[in-house]
Amino acid sequence: MQDRNAIIVALGQPSDPLPHDATMREMAEKVQTLLPGWTIRGATLESPGSIAAAADGMNCPVVYPLFLANGFFMAQVLPKRLARLLPGAAVLPPFGADAALPDLVSDILVEAARAAGYIAGDTSVVLAAHGSEMFPASRLSTQQLAGEVASRTDFQKIVFGFIEEHPFIEEAALNLGQAICLPIFALRASHVAVDVPEALQKAGFNGVQLPPLGMHEKVPALIASALRAAEQTAAA
Repeated sequence: MQDRNAIIVALGQPSDPLPHDATMREMAEKVQTLLPGWTIRGATLESPGSIAAAADGMNCPVVYPLFLANGFFMAQVLPKRLARLLPGAAVLPPFGADAALPDLVSDILVEAARAAGYIAGDTSVVLAAHGSEMFPASRLSTQQLAGEVASRTDFQKIVFGFIEEHPFIEEAALNLGQAICLPIFALRASHVAVDVPEALQKAGFNGVQLPPLGMHEKVPALIASALRAAEQTAAA
């Protein structure tokens, strides 16, 4: 923590890793403008050599995982990669576990409803997430997020659906009428670009489709706040 170095790591996409590496570099630049005196870099797990390149010249960087749940990649893949490349690196809780996230998601949805001319009480929300029949973290974190957002907003209904387990997105988005869909993903990879829109189309969804949560303009400020808090905790 003394050198104020940090790496923001997302999963990325193995079939097309370079654009997502570029996205993470842009994300890191935005966070660094909010943290004078820090060196912030971005990387993805799925791009070979990405984390090693980001860590070059850094001394014990803090790692911020831009993951939506404390699931398989967070619990197993990332620690193994860091143990080899950055032994002793401090790893913060993932983006999806940030205490500020429910407020951010609530704000995003309220702003989207206002921009569409929707009244919240007449509007449903679909949180579209990955899910996994083998690993429950995505489902559990999405369920919790839905409850947190429901307690903070006046939307008619907040439902969630998944790509890889029940309830599937096409099931959750059926017969909602006026609605907003927020993809609970970090990057605009194939799940967001292809799978979510296809599922919504199957459901006959004709509401507002938002960009992925991790790409919202307020996310860099959330990450910067987490890094500041980590520094203060380490100093204490």
